[in-house]
Amino acid sequence: MKKRVLLSIVLLICFLFSLENVYADVDVIPRTEENPLVPDGVVVDDSNRDIILKTPAVDASKKIYDFADLLTDKEEYKLYLSLKKYTKETHLDAIVVTTDDLLDLNFDEYVNNFYFYNKFDSNAVIFVISVAEEKPNLFMAGHGEKAESIYSDSRISETLKYIYNDVKKEDYYKVVDDYVNILFGFYNLDREGNYRVNRNGNVVIAIPYIEISIIACSLTIIFIIISFIKLMSMNRLSSSFHYTDLLDSSSMSVITDTDEMIDTVVSDKK
Repeated sequence: MKKRVLLSIVLLICFLFSLENVYADVDVIPRTEENPLVPDGVVVDDSNRDIILKTPAVDASKKIYDFADLLTDKEEYKLYLSLKKYTKETHLDAIVVTTDDLLDLNFDEYVNNFYFYNKFDSNAVIFVISVAEEKPNLFMAGHGEKAESIYSDSRISETLKYIYNDVKKEDYYKVVDDYVNILFGFYNLDREGNYRVNRNGNVVIAIPYIEISIIACSLTIIFIIISFIKLMSMNRLSSSFHYTDLLDSSSMSVITDTDEMIDTVVSDKK
């Protein structure tokens, strides 16, 4: 009985260890001209055959492909679980790639080829870290109507801006972990709202401080102009003003007769 329990524990440990180490290396499936391993609908001809054969073919269920070996085995496994949870809750595919070899392509070409020539879902979010050059490059994009509606250009810009701080520290586990958390944050928010990523990596309502400042300054200027106009109108004489308005009719009368003016002062004094 004890031997069976001990054997079960050993087998369980081996199983868990094998799960974590399944991500030690990216399994690349060889492409051939006879079997280019492209998704349905992709036509292979002379214009794209060479590029397709150069593009790594991978198992689309793995979610994370660390070609540049920037993550430990345990880190990859933890991130894989987070990505699986994300795809389960959102019904969006999530793809994370690291590379140190762009295969003689520019960055955008590499990303597009990897996504379109592997069998990922049509609605997906792809994130790529390239360390092929001296300065790391980041790429993020949504593919498909649902993904594009949630992860707009402004949200992508906010996401990349935040996680680049982790890139500068070469903390690539935190780069991807923060990225996945932000994906969840934007997905769980109202799709019509205006949101941004704050300094702590949280998705929050974006307050348009610049617009508010402009409106406040404009209202202040308008208030000053109105106050100045009212002040000037108080100090200016009415257009119908006549000097006789200043006279006290009870103490003085003015009588005019043709060309002669005779002033008669009537005093109230007795």
